[in-house]
Amino acid sequence: MNKKIQLRTINSKVFFIGFIFVAMVFGIFSYLISEYIHNTTYITGAVIGLCYLVGGIYAIIVEKSTKLITFEFTENSLNIYKEDKQKLSFPYSNIKNYNLYYVSLKKREYLIRFQVDKNYFYWVCPKNFYKKQTTDDDDHIKIYKFLNLTPLNKKKNFWDKLILLWKPLFWSLLILSLLCLLTFFIWLIFFL
Repeated sequence: MNKKIQLRTINSKVFFIGFIFVAMVFGIFSYLISEYIHNTTYITGAVIGLCYLVGGIYAIIVEKSTKLITFEFTENSLNIYKEDKQKLSFPYSNIKNYNLYYVSLKKREYLIRFQVDKNYFYWVCPKNFYKKQTTDDDDHIKIYKFLNLTPLNKKKNFWDKLILLWKPLFWSLLILSLLCLLTFFIWLIFFL
């Protein structure tokens, strides 16, 4: 049973640190724009331009931090290669449990977790970072089948429950940010 599958993973540290940095930069620039520009049309244009600029730079940074990782399922171990170099090798007897689940509701990205001596997380995204293809769905089905063929336990632990708790947060924040943006534009139009 020597089977390999190659997946593209997001560096979660870059993603979350970048997200915090983007929020701070956007907040600082929004404050500066509102202090020095007093025409509502210019403020609106500057805020929209700032969103495109900061969001685009953030997307490029996250895309550049993605890596191709190969999972090799052998008879008695799981080998993980990062950029064609063997990074980790776990005998199946040392892997306590694993889990695989979708991160977003659109089923674009999913998370793979292995618990050995500690938890190893792999946030898998489409190979073409900006567009999901049918090969990505095929890869997800393959890794799901490979993991089910191994003698590993699929089990939810504390970290899985915590991540699944945060799963709807993205959509809640998106709706909240759109409402804030709408309120901001209404305030600009009617009260300035």
